[in-house]
Amino acid sequence: MTSVPEPRSDPSTAPLTTAGLGSRAVRNTLTVLAARVASRVIALVTIIAIGNYLTDTGFGQMQTVITYAALVNVTLDLGYGTLYVREGARHPELLSAYLATLLSFKALSAVASVAVLAAVLVIPGLENLLLPASLLMITAAYSNLLRSSLYALQRLAYEAVAIVLESALLLGLAVWGITTHQGLAFFVWTYVISYSCTIVYFTVALAAHRMIRFQWGCDLGLLRRWFGTAIAVGFTSIVTTVYFKVDVPILQQYRSYDEVGWYTLAYKPFEALLFLPFTLRNIVFPVLSVYYAAQSNRLGLATEKLYRVLLLMAWPTAIGLFMMTSQANTILRLYPQSEDSLHILAIGILFVFMDNTFIATLLAMNRQNLFFKIALAGMVFNVVLDFALIPTHGYLGASWATVITEAFLCVVGWWCLRREGVSLRLWHLSWRIFVAGGVMAAFLIPFMHVHGAAALGVMAAGAAVYAIAILALRTADADEWSLIRRALRRPADQGPDTVGEP
Repeated sequence: MTSVPEPRSDPSTAPLTTAGLGSRAVRNTLTVLAARVASRVIALVTIIAIGNYLTDTGFGQMQTVITYAALVNVTLDLGYGTLYVREGARHPELLSAYLATLLSFKALSAVASVAVLAAVLVIPGLENLLLPASLLMITAAYSNLLRSSLYALQRLAYEAVAIVLESALLLGLAVWGITTHQGLAFFVWTYVISYSCTIVYFTVALAAHRMIRFQWGCDLGLLRRWFGTAIAVGFTSIVTTVYFKVDVPILQQYRSYDEVGWYTLAYKPFEALLFLPFTLRNIVFPVLSVYYAAQSNRLGLATEKLYRVLLLMAWPTAIGLFMMTSQANTILRLYPQSEDSLHILAIGILFVFMDNTFIATLLAMNRQNLFFKIALAGMVFNVVLDFALIPTHGYLGASWATVITEAFLCVVGWWCLRREGVSLRLWHLSWRIFVAGGVMAAFLIPFMHVHGAAALGVMAAGAAVYAIAILALRTADADEWSLIRRALRRPADQGPDTVGEP
């Protein structure tokens, strides 16, 4: 059993470099976001097609199975995945050894996870879907771990390809299932097949381009060294996942599968938009981790850049979806009952985007214990709201609980970040973006009655008005434009992919 050496503790000798990190992060963001936009459009088309085929009851059952699998899935990680990205970014020469240990760890923890999943699927009476649900959980865990290797190394061109191929395969399988009149179980299997193909792709890409040396091994010493930190991060993942997913099991217990279907289909456009902050957070997190370890004076500036980019995207998205909910519901062919839920969830977009700023920064600062407390408070707050609102207001109560909890997490997270010494100049960073959003809202008001294909033109025109206002207000400073220009040019001295290249 190979032992993973401990990283050098002397910062002056640690294999960290911040040269080019900013422009590389921007370049990776542009690459992955382009792929994510394409994949999310494909995925949204896929899930809406499945929802209309299965009808609200069948779709509600499918989403219940997927939700239970996601809730149990966090037990396959226990926080080691986040540490893998953070420590791999700081010590890329050890990434292969880290990966070998975590691959073995996930195989062992999968046994316990399947047993837990078998027990919980009895609650909604869906135990007949245990096999595809178990394989969905396991393949998702392994594909996410391999994907994390690319984020640690900041080599995300391969991730961009995988994102598009994964969603295209899922669409193809779904179309085949619909045209051949397959049952509910088939559509759970489509996710299993998609994740399995992603695992094969990442394995080949990582090995062929020498980014990872795949090897056997499970270093118990490494697991013990990481355990204290990992358990805090792991519990945070658990409570965060519970927060995001618990409304579905609670709704299913109090209301029919029809309402579960109405709510979960309305949640899909909202969830599809969340790829933006999650993608940015995943890309910037290893960069922030390196800054904190090697050049801490740049951490605050990098956090401000992340906040401003998130707000730049969140504000017009929330305004546009809130003002044009009816048109979006019709264009996306959601259930008619989903419209009110989507209208409420649009408000939460602003808060859920902003939350990712303090999440990324606190974890990069090794403040996982503090973040765990924030996440736990958010979970408790959300569960209390769900039990208070769902019995009387059903799926609309679940929608309001999500929005109110995100606002609560925003306030608590910013306060904690400031207490840790990272105080953002919120008004200075935000006012131009708020004004640009107001200009966009004023433009949209006369066209709120427009429906059909013309509504797409109105939405596109609103986005153009917002972009013009952003440029006119000089929202980006000279340093940010310089960063973007450098990111769009591939460095001439960037050599071939090698093991341990940061």
